[in-house]
Amino acid sequence: PKGTITPLHHDPVNLILAQVSGRKLIKLISPQQTPLLYNHVGVFSKVDGENPDYDKYPLYKDAKIIEVILEPGEAIFIPVGWWHHVKSLEVSISVSFTNFVFPNYYEWKYPHINW
Repeated sequence: PKGTITPLHHDPVNLILAQVSGRKLIKLISPQQTPLLYNHVGVFSKVDGENPDYDKYPLYKDAKIIEVILEPGEAIFIPVGWWHHVKSLEVSISVSFTNFVFPNYYEWKYPHINW
């Protein structure tokens, strides 16, 4: 339904998100910014991507966020490790593809970052 949220997280796989019906707002953040995102449990952030508490999570203010609206008939490739927060802007149907013809599962505690 409209307003459905997938909280800020990253995946251990590459994925393609295809939008069938409705629209979704996707906020993307590079894995290089992981130190700003307060990684909490597994792949999730403590930060509420919809209403961030900058007093509690001040580093998040410096995160560079790319916002994309995914329209029906469009697809987006989200590389392994990229953080994303997704919100349905209306009733929507999406399909995620992770089963590629090459190995597509990666393990790490935190994405490796070379500055």
